[in-house]
Amino acid sequence: MTTCAICDTENTPEARFCSACGASLASVCAECGAPLPDGARFCSACGASIDDAGAAPSDERKLVTVLFADVTGSTTLGEQLDPEELRAVFDMYFSAMREEIVAEGGTVEKFIGDAVMAAFGVPAAHEDDPARSLRAALRMLQRLDAVNEDLAAQHGVTLAIRIGVNTGEVLATTEPRPGEPMVTGDVVNAAARLQSLADPGTVVAGERTRRAARGFRFEDLGLVELKGKAEKVRVHRLEEETSVGAERGVPGLRAPMVGRDAELGVLRSVFQRVAAERRPHLVTIYGDAGVGKSRLTREFLEWTEGLPSPPVVLRGRCLPYGDGITYWPLAEILKSHAGILDSDPPQLAVEKVRKIGRELLTVEVAADPVRATAALAYTVGLEDPDTPFAGADPRDVRDELHAAWRSFFTALGASGPLITVVEDIHWADPALLDLLEELAERVDGPVMFLCPSRPDLGARRPGWGGGRRNASSVALDPLSSEHAETLVRLLLTVDDLPAPVRARILEQAEGNPFYLEEIIRSLIDGGHLFREGDRW
Repeated sequence: MTTCAICDTENTPEARFCSACGASLASVCAECGAPLPDGARFCSACGASIDDAGAAPSDERKLVTVLFADVTGSTTLGEQLDPEELRAVFDMYFSAMREEIVAEGGTVEKFIGDAVMAAFGVPAAHEDDPARSLRAALRMLQRLDAVNEDLAAQHGVTLAIRIGVNTGEVLATTEPRPGEPMVTGDVVNAAARLQSLADPGTVVAGERTRRAARGFRFEDLGLVELKGKAEKVRVHRLEEETSVGAERGVPGLRAPMVGRDAELGVLRSVFQRVAAERRPHLVTIYGDAGVGKSRLTREFLEWTEGLPSPPVVLRGRCLPYGDGITYWPLAEILKSHAGILDSDPPQLAVEKVRKIGRELLTVEVAADPVRATAALAYTVGLEDPDTPFAGADPRDVRDELHAAWRSFFTALGASGPLITVVEDIHWADPALLDLLEELAERVDGPVMFLCPSRPDLGARRPGWGGGRRNASSVALDPLSSEHAETLVRLLLTVDDLPAPVRARILEQAEGNPFYLEEIIRSLIDGGHLFREGDRW
C-alpha cells in the first residue's frame, strides 16, 4: 500500500493519486519537481542528489503564489442530490480542476470541502509562477464550462466557482509530513479572502500578483478591507490574458542593448556563413534567466530584417510541463506555417497540413511525400486517416518523424536562408534534442537553428553540440558594473540619479539586465522613484 503524504490515507500500489484527497502519490525532485522512480539517488532531469528517505523535511521561506477556488451555492446543491451523487459531481469537478492546475505547473495543496487550494512555486519555483497561476485560473473557468455540460446531462446540475490569487512569502515544506500543509502564512489566508470578494465566474488577484504577471489585463477594484489585515489592500479583477510571453522591461522606458556587441557579432558571422555555404548550423545561446538571451535574439533578428534578402524566421518554444510536449516547438512552427488554429476541427487541421505537404514535400526532398506529410501532422497530435501512425512501432515512428522534418526544413531552405528559433531549449525533451542535432547535421540548405538556453542544459546533455562541425555556442555573462550603470542611465535618461539609489540598484541586480529593469519598475510602481520635471 502507498500512504498519502498529505492525508495519511492508504492507497493501492498502482494508484497515482490519493483516493481521499486527490494529492499526487509520485515522488518528485525537491529541486526541479520532476518525477522520481523508486530507489532513485539522483534526479534524471536536473542531477540533484536525492535526500535519504528518512531525512527530516526542512522548512524554508519561499515566494509562492497561492490560488484558492470555491464553489458557490454548494449548500443548495447538497439539498438537491443524494450523498453518492453529490460525491460523483465533486469527483468530476476536482479531477478537472486538478488537471488545469497541474498543466500550468501548480501543485494542488488540498481540497477543503468544495474548495481547491493550489500553490505555484513549490516544490519547484519558476520565474513566472504568478502568470502561471492566473493562466491556471482562466483555464479552470473555461474547463468548468465543459464540465457543466456533462454535469447537466448526467446529474441535472451545474457549478459556479470564484477564485482568489495572491503572491507573497510563505513557510514552505517541500516534503510535507502526513496531515501537515505544504505552505503556511498570511498569503494563504489572503488568497481565501480575495476569493470571497470575487463574483461567481471571476478571478480576483492581489497587488503583488498583478505586478509580477505580464500579459494580463485587470480591472482595479480599489482598496478593500480584508479580514485579519490592519490596512486596506488593493485588489484587481482579472479580465483576460492579453499576450503570451509579454515583453519584459519597464513600460515606457527603453534602452539599446548594452554590453553584447561581441556576442551579436558572433551570431551575424554564423548566419553569413550559413547563407554563403548553404549549410545548416546550430547555435546555442547560454545564459541564466534574465541575463539577456531573448534581447540578444531579438536584436539579431532585427539586424537580419535589414538585409537585402531577409531570411524567413520560424519560432517555437519548449515547455517545462504538460502532456504531449516532446515536439511542442515543432508543432508550433508547423501550425503557424500552415495557418492551423486551435479552434480548427481535426479534419480541417489535417487538410491544412496536407496543403503544406503538397507545396513543400516533393519527391526531390521526401522519399514518400504523402507519408512524410502524415508524419508532420502526427507531430501536431493529428492522425491523418488515410495514413495512420497509431499502433506503429515507436522506433519506426521516430525515424519517420525525423525524416519528415529533415524534408520540411530542406524544402523551406531551398528558397533562401531560414532561421529557426527554439526558445527555452533547457526544457526540451531528449527526443527533441536528438532531432535538433540531427537536423543541424543533415538538413540540406542554409538553415540556422538558434536555441536560447539556461546553463543547466549542459548538465542534462553534456555532449550537446560538442565536436560537431555545424554547432557552436554563445555564452552570456552578467553585465559588468560599467555596462550595468550605462543601462540604468539609458533607461532613466538621466546622469544624476542619486548615488545611493543607483548603487543599491546595481548591487541588487548583480549585472542581470532583467533584474535591473524589474528593480527600477518596482521602485516606480511603488512610488519610491518618480520624475519631477527632468529629474528622478
